[in-house]
Amino acid sequence: ADHVFTAQEAYCFPEWQTIPAEDRTKLEKSKVSFYVPIRSRKELTGLLLIGPKIRKDAYTQEDIDLLQTVANQAATVIENARLYQELRIQLQQLKETQAQLIQSAKLASVGTLAAGVAHEINNPVFAIAGRAEMLLEDHERHLKTPKSREYVSVILERTQRIASIVRELLAFARHDDTFAP
Repeated sequence: ADHVFTAQEAYCFPEWQTIPAEDRTKLEKSKVSFYVPIRSRKELTGLLLIGPKIRKDAYTQEDIDLLQTVANQAATVIENARLYQELRIQLQQLKETQAQLIQSAKLASVGTLAAGVAHEINNPVFAIAGRAEMLLEDHERHLKTPKSREYVSVILERTQRIASIVRELLAFARHDDTFAP
């Protein structure tokens, strides 16, 4: 029902039978005079239970209208509280999304920086590695001692290691969202 109804009317509703027997007994013994439904968006969200008046006189139509107004006000308060809670949840989700976007932007900046640094490192490393390879190819002419060949070999190995690190850095900077097994 969408209106104030008496306890006797409530006992006639089919829904009354779905209430557990123990709860029905408690309600019947509680001397409820009126039930006032609280509806929000046409959905029952609460029920005001109104007992007899203290002065024992009957409820007037004005009293019943006031009860309905109170129920309508309560429904508005309940709906506003629900909306406020939804808004708080959405605000929290928005803050989390914003934090994720900021983190993504930071990672993108790191990738861009890594690409720039990798490019700047690659140029001298390739020059050093190229010269070391040339020295080793014609080592009899350029490198007179085995120790000098060893040193140039170490230089070449280290430049190749640097080049490998730079490739990995560039791969990170070019990060795409494709996955591989």
